[in-house]
Amino acid sequence: MWDNASALGRLTRWLFTLVVLILLGAGAVWVYHSPYFPIRQVKIDGDLQRVSSDELQTVAQKYIRGNIFSADLNGAQKAFESLPWIAKAQVRRRLPDAVDIELIERVPVARWKEAGLVDSNGNLFQAATNEDFPLFEGETGTAKTMVEHYNEFKQVLQPLGLSIRSLEYSPRSAW
Repeated sequence: MWDNASALGRLTRWLFTLVVLILLGAGAVWVYHSPYFPIRQVKIDGDLQRVSSDELQTVAQKYIRGNIFSADLNGAQKAFESLPWIAKAQVRRRLPDAVDIELIERVPVARWKEAGLVDSNGNLFQAATNEDFPLFEGETGTAKTMVEHYNEFKQVLQPLGLSIRSLEYSPRSAW
């Protein structure tokens, strides 16, 4: 093999390619862990009325640290969505040094069987509030239907100066 010029040429090209790939991999690892790409700005957007800034800051500080490449944005998104009042969160990198967070807050419509709240999309959630809401009682899985009908009933009753204090939806689809 050592006296075969074409075999030595192929070996040299393979070794050169291997060295280039190793250097590129080492460069990627260095960039991922380097302190040269810090996060300088975290921007939180959304019409937020019930979520405290302390809760948001705690989640952001826990997950959005390190540099722009190593920050755990998926973990941050899941953590924001686990907050009781947050319906949806989107966390994105904005190169070179910013993270944008867009939050959509739940809008409560009613209490559900005195054990939780129903949002405007018909999702059940647990959150503390002293606000007065109508009481919904129905079978599991009917909250979305109840919110839709509640909005219809409310539009009919509002011009008359009336409001709904309790809404019950029976298993036989009776109101």
